[in-house]
Amino acid sequence: MKLNVLVPAALICLAAGCSKPHADDATSAAEPTPEHEAPDQAPAKGDPNIPADQFVVLATTQDCLGLYANLMGADGKARAVVQFAGQENPKLGNLDGFARADAIKAAEGAFDAAVAPMKGKTLFTYTSTTNDDYREYNMEQRAFFDSTRLTWGSSDPMGNSMGNTELGLTKGDGHCVLRLVNTEAWRGQFKVSDEAQARAADAARQAGNGHVKYFLRAVSADAADNSLDWPRVNAEIVRVELVDKAGNLLARAEPSF
Repeated sequence: MKLNVLVPAALICLAAGCSKPHADDATSAAEPTPEHEAPDQAPAKGDPNIPADQFVVLATTQDCLGLYANLMGADGKARAVVQFAGQENPKLGNLDGFARADAIKAAEGAFDAAVAPMKGKTLFTYTSTTNDDYREYNMEQRAFFDSTRLTWGSSDPMGNSMGNTELGLTKGDGHCVLRLVNTEAWRGQFKVSDEAQARAADAARQAGNGHVKYFLRAVSADAADNSLDWPRVNAEIVRVELVDKAGNLLARAEPSF
């Protein structure tokens, strides 16, 4: 699915659109740096009843970079600022030496301001933006089929790595990867047992007005496992809601297990 962050103007981009890494990129990639866990927070399963107002909205590449900087500390912030600078300045890739270092240094203040809403946060939401985020309702299984099998987009932008779903959030030359680490419980379905909710979600789907809102918890961060070495945030699903275009709740989805 695409957001202006990874969807051609493409989770994280509503700024974006991201291309799939070449196979040889993945093979030649160096081992990722050790994962950093969320500060003062064990990566336990999320409570599905956490109030919605405790989640911030992830809508752009810089939001993802803000989460990454939270999790990775000083080293992570330095990497995030480089990606932010590339996003803001298309000419950064042509600079080297002192010119490049000065341009990155100059971007730090703007980066801090841009990611301020994400400071200290680990709970966030991402809402898909395509018209086929979930498919027809299976009466027997009482579940909607996930049209993307949790790959965020029919084009499968980042592919499926060892059972974990990745979404590359990109804008310009700035990149960040959001990876889900507990998708196995969903098994490509959004289970909705309540008939009234299922009917509401199905009506929205048929009208091209049904979307998926993911409630997520960032649990760790590391370097991406490809030669591009993009910052990567690992997150687990806390809950999933089916919503309409205006964000109104239609149905609460349950894991398939």
